[in-house]
Amino acid sequence: MALGRRRESAGALVLDSPEPEFSFDDRGEVVEVRGQQQTESHRLIEQLMVTANEAVARFLAERKAPCLYRVHERPEPARVQRLVEQLTSLEVPTPPVPERMSPRRPPSCSGRCR
Repeated sequence: MALGRRRESAGALVLDSPEPEFSFDDRGEVVEVRGQQQTESHRLIEQLMVTANEAVARFLAERKAPCLYRVHERPEPARVQRLVEQLTSLEVPTPPVPERMSPRRPPSCSGRCR
């Protein structure tokens, strides 16, 4: 829980919704989609994977080690607005959208979510 609170306070997006689980027939075609609720163990594993990735990134950055990493482009304002509208229509708390959003600065909810 402490890992989750730390990430949430750093502005991580928290989605607590069922994860889709697919069933396939003999030909590999999807025949059913069920919502699988995340258990505490699922959340713990996810938090540990994120924490491990962050630790490796810090380790490499501190040593100025050459490595490949993913660069996220600045999100398009219209797409961000559409996402916020969709989340709001589903009654998912959303933080206020900053005027200028960057991939490095996630919005922080800290009690100001709609």
